[in-house]
Amino acid sequence: MRLIACLPCEKIIIDAKGVPSLITLITTVEIGPIPAEGFPEYAAGPNPWWVFVLWEGDENDRGTENVQKISIHWPDGKEFVQTNTPFVIDTPEKPGLKHSISSQIIGFPLGQHGDVLIRVWLERDGATLGEAYEYTFFVKHISGVPFVP
Repeated sequence: MRLIACLPCEKIIIDAKGVPSLITLITTVEIGPIPAEGFPEYAAGPNPWWVFVLWEGDENDRGTENVQKISIHWPDGKEFVQTNTPFVIDTPEKPGLKHSISSQIIGFPLGQHGDVLIRVWLERDGATLGEAYEYTFFVKHISGVPFVP
């Protein structure tokens, strides 16, 4: 099984055929104005956002039960949230060897300036399958400008 894409975005729209459209990919987020006393270190905004992941299996993966794990970390390394999503490759509902998962994350990690890390990996039968993949986006604190989500 190999990772094709792991992308955080503001929204995901799924059409009538089940095809996803990713809206506003997250690479850098500017937060401001920052109060003089700063934000609480682990402040999270109320905005929901998404992590889109696309996997591609091979013939050996067909029909196997997997669990996709996503772990999101603050710039200081502390875990913000973790998701666990079970799935099977090549089912009647999702035929084929490509499988996408759209995970909604409630709350946006805005309390710390720096790189937010997204780690994605698979487990099968309780064991890690392959390696973990990482993606970062930057949260930039700005003084003197209005907050733009």
